[in-house]
Amino acid sequence: MKRIFLALLVGIFCFSFSAMAQQEPVKDTTLPYKKYPTLPAFSILMMDSVKQFNTYNIPEGKPTMLVMFSPECDHCQRFVKDMMANMDSLNNVQIYMITFLTLPSLRAFYAKNEWKKYKNITAGKDHKYFFMDFYKPKSVPFIIVYDKHKKLVTSFEGNVKITELIAATRQVMDK
Repeated sequence: MKRIFLALLVGIFCFSFSAMAQQEPVKDTTLPYKKYPTLPAFSILMMDSVKQFNTYNIPEGKPTMLVMFSPECDHCQRFVKDMMANMDSLNNVQIYMITFLTLPSLRAFYAKNEWKKYKNITAGKDHKYFFMDFYKPKSVPFIIVYDKHKKLVTSFEGNVKITELIAATRQVMDK
């Protein structure tokens, strides 16, 4: 009886030890936008708070730049100032300025930076928070560059040198 009890105890110990030794499956930590490098379709609420623009409707043929920003962010304000000073170098890039803040703050920022002058700039609000879920930015500005076929080229986060951004868009235009 002691032998059966001892064998049972050893069996339970071995089973418990092997169960503890099994590892959980490795989670895929690849960010969604890198895992799926084609420009996703999502809606942007336009400044009139009625119309929506879907990124599916972005035409191919020119590089596309998505910029997640906050009108209240100092880094974003400096980035936009640099971007506006270099619009001649970005005139062949479709630029979508996207915020998660209120439409009134976006409207004021839009007017202050005179974006109305530029046909290649579209601004709106990520009202369904798709951008935040898909790109998972840790800071703003967060810029994604896609080529003329809507394929991911690169991303920039935080303090962005406009020269690096222009170089990335030029590289895409040359292909």
